[in-house]
Amino acid sequence: MGKEETMRGWFVRGLGLLGVVGLLVVSLVVARPVLGAVIGADDEVEDEQPQTTRLLYPLAANGFGIATTIVVTNTSADPFGSEPKSGSCTFTFFSNNGVPDPLVTGTLEPGQVYSFNVADHTNGLFGGYVIAECGFPLARGVAYTSDDGGVLLTGSYTAEIIGDERPGS
Repeated sequence: MGKEETMRGWFVRGLGLLGVVGLLVVSLVVARPVLGAVIGADDEVEDEQPQTTRLLYPLAANGFGIATTIVVTNTSADPFGSEPKSGSCTFTFFSNNGVPDPLVTGTLEPGQVYSFNVADHTNGLFGGYVIAECGFPLARGVAYTSDDGGVLLTGSYTAEIIGDERPGS
């Protein structure tokens, strides 16, 4: 390897290093204002939990050969520093074939699970969806469907958490 090839190698490696250093400098200059806002270099960032949780159960049925069981859990007790809170949940039913009155639970303590069969709360056939509004943060839900006799599990899903800014509202 000659002197010219060695110089060319150093030159190419030097350009590569300069490119990486330049990219790093540009990234820091561009990201610094954003990081300052996110990290809160000069401002105190408030990390407040919402005090309620809204859950959407997009499929709930009674009759039609299927039955739905809805479950909600108060998960506000955890090892991550969340403040445990108690509260009740109101389940509101939506359908085009008649809706029952909302179902209101008793107080759910942190760690407590509440479940009900849609058939136990609806009169006759029901096919639609349910929205739960729980008076505590970190409510989580699941629902499962089975045949009318409750012998065969036909499916399950996790309830969707409805945020404050719902599209179309």
